[in-house]
Amino acid sequence: MAQTRIKVGSLSWIHQQISPVTKNVAISMALQPDWIPKTYLGLYATKNRSPSPQLDLPGYRGTKQFRAMTYAEFDVVTSDDRTTLQTVTQIGQPILDGGYTPAFDRSVFWLFKHWVPDPSMSDPTIYPGILGAGSAVVLRGRHPNTMIDLHVATSELVANGLIFFRAGDHTDRIGTDIVKCPYHVPWVWCEWLVTFRAGRFSVFGTGSVFPTHTFYAQGNSYGQQDEPTDADFVTRQMVSGSILRPQFGNPRQIVTSSLRVYPVLTTGAPANGSPQAPDTTNRTAGPAASIPFAVAGSGYTSSTTF
Repeated sequence: MAQTRIKVGSLSWIHQQISPVTKNVAISMALQPDWIPKTYLGLYATKNRSPSPQLDLPGYRGTKQFRAMTYAEFDVVTSDDRTTLQTVTQIGQPILDGGYTPAFDRSVFWLFKHWVPDPSMSDPTIYPGILGAGSAVVLRGRHPNTMIDLHVATSELVANGLIFFRAGDHTDRIGTDIVKCPYHVPWVWCEWLVTFRAGRFSVFGTGSVFPTHTFYAQGNSYGQQDEPTDADFVTRQMVSGSILRPQFGNPRQIVTSSLRVYPVLTTGAPANGSPQAPDTTNRTAGPAASIPFAVAGSGYTSSTTF
């Protein structure tokens, strides 16, 4: 028999390498509805640092620089000729971590170095996120909410991990009570799958369209699926402010159909003074994106073979 140690995992994190609020914060905050630029501001000021291409995920966990982390190790035994998968043994407990929201980084905008419009922006606390109850690592099978559209024989399955996560109650309340976002934070998710066929291990990874997901196998990144970003806020004035096309309504109104991040912001449960939706991620069958108030999938899959 032949034995191989498999190390696989993922980091989900907020990148926001570009944002419309960086053009002019004061002008952005004057647009309507004002919860949109305020939300973009929060995303940009709490973004994570980019992880390294080579990473020890258990060691990196202490940095809290992620919105979610998964990690698992397996000893996989195959036949001597490496044609048949025989046993899969999990080493230790897998990591399924619902991540954190970093403190608001006032240094990213000179204005907030001298003026803090809300106390939450000077709060140094790092707040934990929420891990969905449906998060799990499945040995020799598929997760019931898998989004990886790949037909694999049961005899070739090594493991399938999927994590549901969302920002914690404190962060959610900042959004609904202070920012006045009409939606609670949605569920987002990340998944990987390990298979063995014809003497080779393959690892696949996919995730919700937001946030960014970086996938790791044997300590090396094999793919990154980046979140959508927006460079500008388009307003009514921009699209209808001419003699031939007179403007109607508020000229400072944001044209939401032009925004790529906006659909993510409106996926969560309606707020309207109501509490956050309960966690039903372990009680809903079907693909992860079909879970109530879950963000859609990115639409593509990263992979590596060794």
